[in-house]
Amino acid sequence: MTSWHPSSASAAARSTPKQNVHRNFGIGTLAENDLGSESLDAFREDLAKLGWVEGRNLRVDLRFGAGDIDRIRTRADELVRLGPEVIVTNSGGATRALQQATGTIPIVFIGGGDAAANGLVRNIARPEGNTTGFNGILAVRGLARRLR
Repeated sequence: MTSWHPSSASAAARSTPKQNVHRNFGIGTLAENDLGSESLDAFREDLAKLGWVEGRNLRVDLRFGAGDIDRIRTRADELVRLGPEVIVTNSGGATRALQQATGTIPIVFIGGGDAAANGLVRNIARPEGNTTGFNGILAVRGLARRLR
């Protein structure tokens, strides 16, 4: 599994939040394993710096698969039912489970190896459907710079 920092989900929230406080922007995350409280705290802090505050204008739905593909599929179905605006994954298995669960909610993968070779997309330069993403830790670090 590729190293993943959940602040990468900030990509979905890179624009200034709208003033509509009646609707929360939903970000789902599906990880093969627990991300740890330190990573989740950093994720929330990074989003807050961009004006997205959980409970005010942001809803974050976290799901973990504990390394079990059946559990990952179950968690993917749960996230889809919650209807977030985007779902971020950290592995090829989680991405494939979400691709099977939805064809409409955008899926952003962080890691998962060679996305084209692994069948996540046909062409990483021109991803199709509702799936796009980044491979490797350097892409994640570059994403954080672009969000600022």
